[in-house]
Amino acid sequence: MTVLNEELLRVLEQGMHSTTEGITISDERQPDNPLIYANPAFYEMTGYSPEETIGYNCRFLQGPGTDREVVRTIKDALVAHERCVVEFMNYRKDGTPFWNRLAIVPIYDTAGVATHFVGIQADLTAIKEADKAKAQLVAMRATMQTVNDAVRNFMNNLQYFRFQIEDTLASNLGLSAEYEETVQATLATLTLLSSAQEYHDHEVLRGITGIDLDAIATSR
Repeated sequence: MTVLNEELLRVLEQGMHSTTEGITISDERQPDNPLIYANPAFYEMTGYSPEETIGYNCRFLQGPGTDREVVRTIKDALVAHERCVVEFMNYRKDGTPFWNRLAIVPIYDTAGVATHFVGIQADLTAIKEADKAKAQLVAMRATMQTVNDAVRNFMNNLQYFRFQIEDTLASNLGLSAEYEETVQATLATLTLLSSAQEYHDHEVLRGITGIDLDAIATSR
């Protein structure tokens, strides 16, 4: 082995040991394609020890929430000696589920025969949870907007009713004192509802956009 080859092997080994992604190598020539290597990131990601990993097929990461269709895709790629990239649920040793992006690459010998598979695994759990939270926020904001539209339509109808009452008072049709008192009370109620609508619009705007109108007004 030349000095150059030794240097290259040293760099490759150090790189696989230092990366934050899990890297495994399995031996296709042995029964059940067992793992013969796993880097420190894999052990940290899964919680398994080398004794619990080396010599075993990596299906021990599967669990009740693992998508069987994805497993079938992986098996088909292994049989066909093809590359494969999937995202699916795996499980750590303590039973904690995590989202795993798995890339599988076949390694061939000089005769063109696939002898090993390299697996590169990335924990996507934080990204998946962030995407889920974002989707929930979008749905909540859409619901808030729907409610706001309904309230605004209702208030527009009340405002029209208020204008009709004011026109009646302005026409001075000789209303009885009792009826006029009722009308004035109704106007007062509509005024309160209008104030409530303004507050509602303010809060909805802040909830949807994050803009605080009071803060803007104070800063001027």
